[in-house]
Amino acid sequence: DLVLLDIMMPKLNGLDVLKRIRLRHKSLPVFMLSGYADEKRFKAALRHKASGFIIKSEGLQKQLRTIQAVLSIATRYRS
Repeated sequence: DLVLLDIMMPKLNGLDVLKRIRLRHKSLPVFMLSGYADEKRFKAALRHKASGFIIKSEGLQKQLRTIQAVLSIATRYRS
């Protein structure tokens, strides 16, 4: 299981949702999505324990490679 969570959503702040997820599911992989390569948002996501940060404009293949790489590292770390 994993969560793909947009940082900017109507009526919701993705970082607030991430905080709520982390209260109940500390090890669930959560990848933050953004339309912008914004360092401030990236750092905020990492501070709140996002597993990764994906830029929407990156191609699907690059997005999938990012997810696979992070999940692979997490699996090795847990073993």
